[in-house]
Amino acid sequence: MTLERHPGGVGAAITKIVAELGWDTCADIAQVSEGTVRNWSNDRSRQTPPIAAAMRLDAAFVAATGREAPIHAAYAKFLDQSARPSADIEKIVAITQSALKEGGEGGAALVAVIQNPSDPRRRRLAHRECLEAADAFNEAAKHLDDGGEA
Repeated sequence: MTLERHPGGVGAAITKIVAELGWDTCADIAQVSEGTVRNWSNDRSRQTPPIAAAMRLDAAFVAATGREAPIHAAYAKFLDQSARPSADIEKIVAITQSALKEGGEGGAALVAVIQNPSDPRRRRLAHRECLEAADAFNEAAKHLDDGGEA
């Protein structure tokens, strides 16, 4: 089963390291079991690597690939986002209102199609309303992904 991981999160960082070095090597480097490394890579797990293990894994990754240290990058992004003022609450409220409004209109238009499926005007309206709802929800998701800079 493929686990969903937050892009840029610690779980994704561990997975990136494992993809290069392998589960067994990462376990050896971190001085833990493979199961523990798997838990670290799972965003649903509350386990995270201790700082010493994270530094060893990052160092091994950098030595093997020459690329940026993934765990360090994940924590740096988290720190950067958490240090931002949360003054964008008004924007979050506006985006939420828009997404819910458009979603409701899309849902209502779909119900109208169910009530009269052979009406082409209702189908066109439902199509347009669903696209507007998708756009509104995508805007909300973009706002969440970039930490509020949408």
